Amino acid sequence: MRSTAGGNITISGTGATGAANNGDCDGVNFEQLTVVSTTGAGSISITGTSTGSGEGIDIEDNTNNQLLAGSGGLTINGTAPSGLGLQLAGSSNTWLLLDAVNGPVSITATSQTDDALDLRNARLGTGSVTNLTINATGGSVTASGDDDGIFISNIAATITGTLSLTGTAGDSGESTEIVNSAFTAASATLTANKNTTLTSTSVTTLSGNLSVSANSADASTGTFVGSSLSGATLSAQAAGNVTLTGRGGNTVVTVAGNGGLTASA
Repeated sequence: MRSTAGGNITISGTGATGAANNGDCDGVNFEQLTVVSTTGAGSISITGTSTGSGEGIDIEDNTNNQLLAGSGGLTINGTAPSGLGLQLAGSSNTWLLLDAVNGPVSITATSQTDDALDLRNARLGTGSVTNLTINATGGSVTASGDDDGIFISNIAATITGTLSLTGTAGDSGESTEIVNSAFTAASATLTANKNTTLTSTSVTTLSGNLSVSANSADASTGTFVGSSLSGATLSAQAAGNVTLTGRGGNTVVTVAGNGGLTASA
């Protein structure tokens, strides 16, 4: 699907309803070799609402999928009652590409009783995405265990402007978990209502500040954002600051650095 004259593309879908449709009823599902693209100032907006155990938007179990927006930006919004809000993934040998040329990318995921966002094996932009915003809420209605907000694995993203990740977990879930990924942006903010886990992951800001904040429900873990870093690097270059703020029980811990501080664990 392609717009060659800078036009906008809008895709929306709702999973089937009825007595016979109570299983994996996705809102929007992309099969392999799907390319949706615009040029110029064109935008792409995809909205999916599942029923049953389906995903709001399912781009997984397939290969070579690309969403390529113009400067109007790429917007992805998935909602699910009991499945994943968004399942976005490439395969082991071909990555999913989500891009907006000189425009923003916005990803919103909500699951009422499950994890919100599963994002794996993907490239976010090719170097000209202006801002990347991810907002994911797991267990938004009935938290039923390990209902994560954001789960990201094997992601590469270079952003010319602001990176903003907001993860909200339900029950015992993790707000934000990032594994084997690398983010570079002018400035970055990671916010979590509970804990954040960064494993073999780097976040680098080139000119602005880098802020990580989260809360821990366990009063004994108030040392670093109620969270865990393993093989992770947080780096603010130029005149940027790195600020880590955490709460364990009623204890608030803030660690700040001025101008180019790198925090590693």
